[in-house]
Amino acid sequence: MDIADAIEMDLVEIHALLERAEEAASTADESTAARCLEELIWALEAHAQAERRTLYEPCIEAGGDLRAYVERSHRRLDAAARELNTLRGRHDPRGREVFATARSLVRHHARDEEAVLLDELRRRVPEFERAAMAVAFIIVRDRILAELRGRPSGNFADPAPLPSGPGFNDGEVLR
Repeated sequence: MDIADAIEMDLVEIHALLERAEEAASTADESTAARCLEELIWALEAHAQAERRTLYEPCIEAGGDLRAYVERSHRRLDAAARELNTLRGRHDPRGREVFATARSLVRHHARDEEAVLLDELRRRVPEFERAAMAVAFIIVRDRILAELRGRPSGNFADPAPLPSGPGFNDGEVLR
């Protein structure tokens, strides 16, 4: 796996989250819809930041013909996240329009990225470097997701729930 594969796989997951959030917004209860939307926004943010740090910054530093593309590319993901952040709950009348706009922005970002940047990357960067970039992308993305979820960045697994109820001190730490 190289960074192009990692990015493409992450974008597939973002599309799935977008579909899940859109469906939840029209069919699920308010808390489920809010959770799905929150996960989608976090995934967009983590993807964008990880790409900036592990792919775009090196391209910008290298200069050349990819610089302008790189600077323009993430405006779409940023715009998608901003649009989704404007939703005001499950019954927001703009829901369909906002999801359609976000889906279009993510799709255009992915298509442009595949057509330009990832193809150029595969041509210009040796395979072993692209593999190392993939590892960096995944680590950075997962750390950002952990931070957004309010978890320590070194622990990506869901913590086991604390026992509660009679005899367990209602989940409080015993002193």
